[in-house]
Amino acid sequence: MAFKPLVLLLAAAMLVSLFLPWLATALGNTLVPWDIIRQIKPDQALDILKQSPPEIWAFTASFALAALLVVTCILGIETKLLALLTGAVPLALFGYGIYRGQSAAARIGLPQFRLDDWQSMLNQITRTFGPGLYAWLGGAAVLAVVSLLDPGRRAR
Repeated sequence: MAFKPLVLLLAAAMLVSLFLPWLATALGNTLVPWDIIRQIKPDQALDILKQSPPEIWAFTASFALAALLVVTCILGIETKLLALLTGAVPLALFGYGIYRGQSAAARIGLPQFRLDDWQSMLNQITRTFGPGLYAWLGGAAVLAVVSLLDPGRRAR
């Protein structure tokens, strides 16, 4: 890939996001995925995944794909398809989450985000989301675009 250094940096940012705060609660607590993962005992991990919904599988796969992309970039055998998948999985998962959230809010009568009120929506997002979510989702978005625009391997 011609953009290999950028692809490596974006995949690494997605991995680093595991250790950063993703959400801030109203009580001031933050949600860090690694804090949750390290509480899971290794012998329980497979059982937990077996009982989890597909969204958890996709979330886990996004980090596995990012790790695989980092390794393949270091070895010089990265592919555009792997980069595209690594970027597309988090974007699809986030879009699905927004869709499900809007549907659930509508069912129980909560107010929904309106697309014409961008300022209040961005204000709410910046108070709620942490740098980990930005690194994961932003890295995935740029990675998906870069993988689509990459012309292929450079001549050596």
